[in-house]
Amino acid sequence: MTDCIFCKIAAGEIPSTRVYEDDLCVAFLDISPITPGHALVIPRAHHSGVTSTPDDLAAHLLNVAQRVARAQKTALGAEGVNIFTNEGQIAGQSVFHTHFHVIPQYASAPHRWNFDSTPYPSPDVPAALAARLSAALA
Repeated sequence: MTDCIFCKIAAGEIPSTRVYEDDLCVAFLDISPITPGHALVIPRAHHSGVTSTPDDLAAHLLNVAQRVARAQKTALGAEGVNIFTNEGQIAGQSVFHTHFHVIPQYASAPHRWNFDSTPYPSPDVPAALAARLSAALA
């Protein structure tokens, strides 16, 4: 894609602070980090989100994210790490090129996610959802 900022970063057309790269992906520091050392792992090929990314490539991206997380713990002293991706605008995706966030967490300056959970109104609800999901996965 010609307008995709991550395609331009992967191609080297836009500078980035890279921490890892191979034939399939690039990992670089986020320019607006949540915590110091916040990295992004992106495929070189354009895919709009993780559900449209080929399985083998998605597995490779997650493997690289895992390696970056280990490096954050070793080199930066991170005591924990968040690894996640957003799929679609409703989920908070702002760049529509598959990417994994790898965010180191530090006891001295923790970032806490606000995940407000709501229990299911009855045991029948998760059972029905699980049945629908299982059917779609079959």
